[in-house]
Amino acid sequence: MKRAVNPRRSVALGLKTCQKDQMKRPSGLHYGDQLDADSLAGDEEPEFKIGIPGSRALFGKTTHPLRRVFWILLTLVFFFLAAVQVQDRIDYYVKTPTRKDLVIINNDTLIFPRVTMCFGPGRTFNYSAMEAMRQNASLAMGINPNDVQMPYDLLSLTTLTTLWNEIGHDIGVMFETGSSKCWFGRGKPCKEVGEWRQLHTVLGPCSSFHVRHPVKETGLFNGLYMQMETNASSDSWIYFIHPANIDPALKFYDEKHYELLNTNNDVKIRFYQEKLVNVWHHPCEDAVDYSIENCELECFSEQLVRRSGCQLPFMKLANSSQLHSRETYPTCNTSASYRIADEELRLMLSGDDTRWNRSSCNCKPPCHTTYYQIDKEKVVADIRPERLRLRIFFQDKTYEKLTESLVYSLTTLFCDIGNSIGLLLGASVLTVCETLEWGCFRLIRCLMSVTAGAGRANKSQKVHPCPIPSAG
Repeated sequence: MKRAVNPRRSVALGLKTCQKDQMKRPSGLHYGDQLDADSLAGDEEPEFKIGIPGSRALFGKTTHPLRRVFWILLTLVFFFLAAVQVQDRIDYYVKTPTRKDLVIINNDTLIFPRVTMCFGPGRTFNYSAMEAMRQNASLAMGINPNDVQMPYDLLSLTTLTTLWNEIGHDIGVMFETGSSKCWFGRGKPCKEVGEWRQLHTVLGPCSSFHVRHPVKETGLFNGLYMQMETNASSDSWIYFIHPANIDPALKFYDEKHYELLNTNNDVKIRFYQEKLVNVWHHPCEDAVDYSIENCELECFSEQLVRRSGCQLPFMKLANSSQLHSRETYPTCNTSASYRIADEELRLMLSGDDTRWNRSSCNCKPPCHTTYYQIDKEKVVADIRPERLRLRIFFQDKTYEKLTESLVYSLTTLFCDIGNSIGLLLGASVLTVCETLEWGCFRLIRCLMSVTAGAGRANKSQKVHPCPIPSAG
């Protein structure tokens, strides 16, 4: 005999079974769905521990509140001290401190400097040669010789560069053919050891002596010895001692840069080398053949050619300059252009800062420098009004090499930062990596939780309610 079923009891049992079933399966998912999102965003997570002392007291769930506050304050204090120390080390590194080490070297040979000689101011050109050219110019122009404007009208005969070479004093020829003499070492004429080369400067044509090989002997009688015959006691020479990579064309406009020879002089020279570090707050030019004198000459030439519209023989324009082309700015080969350029040259050399200022060139110092220190001494013995004598020599074979180097390197910076963090916080590079790993995990878990929650909310709308058993 079948037992009658109570409809109300059947409905209640069906509801309980549905509720239990819903508690077993994930909310918002069908029974056949994958659980990857829940597995990533579940309640259980891998255990991550940061290897910094006090981290357990800071993040532990069972830590007493007072102990947590104590460790928070302690961590903040030491973190602040570590940040101050690290900032101090970074500021010190940014300043790029340097030191200079001086080494005195006794070498077998020494490089003899270039010696550039010019006649004194007002006597740069050879007036005898100019007078001879005046006669030829008057014939070519069909005018009286006295009406020839010197030296501008001489350009009717030749170009400006050739004119400077012809009316300039050739010191090498003067020593070989005239009464003036030049020796290098004991009894050796200068032409056996080196050669005189004509050089154009802001004053006009000059001559520079080039020694072919490094010198092996030092002392008073093993250097350059020049004996110049003069026509009057007021005659004088000017000279400039410089390394081979320097063009002295601009040095002869200022008395601070050259030496005046109006009596017998003995000049002791000493060779120096200096190497600087190219740092951001004291930049230098690393090119070996670079010199600040050549940079200033290029700057001066560029400003002069812009004002005059033509080039004088001593000018040196940078290869990168737009004014380098001779087609745009040719040589001043006409009387009018030469007169304009010569007048502009005088104004720029007069000290008018509005026309040219050395500081406006922004020339960086060279990283590699070679220079000569001179010690000039007047010789009172054997003084003759018709003769000047100049001796230039090395006192010994030693020279000084000054090398600049960084005191605080990048490796030292990292070591100091690591020491500060390790001492004050007990941390290391691995601790930083561990902290980053923990932070990345927490961020990914948070994002996955948000994504999983949004997915459940969307899928919950598709889940049908549990069927209620029928009463029958």
